[in-house]
Amino acid sequence: MGDFSVILPVHNEERLLLRTFQTICRLDPQEVLVVLDRPADRSEHIIKKIGARYGSNLTFLKIKAKKPFRNHLNVLYQLGINIAENEICLLTQADVALDPKTKRFIPMARHRILFFRCLPYLGWNTIVTLTLSNLPLLKVSGIITLSRELYERYNLIEEVSIPFEKQIGIKIRKHNIPYSYIKTNSWNLRPYIRRRLYRTGKMRRKLGKGSIQTLLLSVLRAQPEVMVGYIKGEGICGSE
Repeated sequence: MGDFSVILPVHNEERLLLRTFQTICRLDPQEVLVVLDRPADRSEHIIKKIGARYGSNLTFLKIKAKKPFRNHLNVLYQLGINIAENEICLLTQADVALDPKTKRFIPMARHRILFFRCLPYLGWNTIVTLTLSNLPLLKVSGIITLSRELYERYNLIEEVSIPFEKQIGIKIRKHNIPYSYIKTNSWNLRPYIRRRLYRTGKMRRKLGKGSIQTLLLSVLRAQPEVMVGYIKGEGICGSE
């Protein structure tokens, strides 16, 4: 199957990690590189306990300083990739339960970027995401596998306000980088925080997404906050 590293940023996620970290261990990566982002709970203890149960090779990188919200996650992934032991890196998140079949696709990342479908946990938005994932569009997600060679050649993740998966999508278009969107059944277990949807709308406007497309998405997902954020931009979006 080939060796790969998992990069996992963690803040205060002890409740979710009890359900999600074992799904990482079951992929049997050669290394799990945990970027501990100032946790004040038992996240590190839980990771060590579950990791020991599966015999996982854990590496911890502890972060003490916080960056602005929108580029902080980008920085955490950069730090993790830069010290990972393996050429192939799977970027995932503490609130995601990974589909076991993810592993079978990882060797493909030697030649292309892989985005793995991640479904909102149950409800109307699950149906919407399933439907959109079948449309012939460039689709990105926050669960990504890539090679360090492609990461370095195209500077795929930068310390800017655009989320890292959006950055990669833009660079795919610009440089015609090979990619695949794989319809796995990973699940995001975090409930929606509706005030963050305003930032989603703001970001869509910043990325040049059309107003009709944004309105349609807002209606389909029953998330009016996205359209409000798109219309009002800076005026509606607070800081994290």
